[in-house]
Amino acid sequence: MNTVKLTVTVPRDDFRMIEQEKKQQGLTRSALIQKIVEFFFQRRMTEQKIIAYIHGYKKKPEKIHESLAWTSAQMQVFGKF
Repeated sequence: MNTVKLTVTVPRDDFRMIEQEKKQQGLTRSALIQKIVEFFFQRRMTEQKIIAYIHGYKKKPEKIHESLAWTSAQMQVFGKF
């Protein structure tokens, strides 16, 4: 993995929480911060996809008869739960 060293300043309370969490998870500080950064970007990407879906749906919402047809087809395939 191609890595770079990063120095950041965080509030003391956040640092304490980071230290406590890394200890609980048995991770190095770097590994925990990598997980936090990855989580942040994955969540942001998911939020952007949801926003794009909503915008697309507003531009072209489902028609009621199409929705009912899909529901009917699903019930035929999966049955009622």
